[in-house]
Amino acid sequence: MSRVLLSMSVLLLILIPACSSSEPVPPPTNSELVTSAKQDVLEFVASAKKAPKASKQQGMVLFESLEPIEDPALAELQATAKSLSEQYTSNAEASKISETLTKLQQQAEAL
Repeated sequence: MSRVLLSMSVLLLILIPACSSSEPVPPPTNSELVTSAKQDVLEFVASAKKAPKASKQQGMVLFESLEPIEDPALAELQATAKSLSEQYTSNAEASKISETLTKLQQQAEAL
């Protein structure tokens, strides 16, 4: 969770000064968003494997952070993150969650 929050904090630190600056700052490119999403997913999966019970909230935050990114390269990853979020919400079996985490990791590594 701390890595996801750190990534989000970094984005805010970039955006807040940009909002007060008189110079326009271009938004991140799709490539930058995909790279950041990949890193966030891999860090989340590693964290979730170490502390599965603590990863429920992080999984939901991860899904919410991936959802608004509109890039076809992330479509499968977003669908798997959504599935994981739903599994956490429904208190799915640990084995099912583990399978989904593995799938999420494989998809992120393929980016």
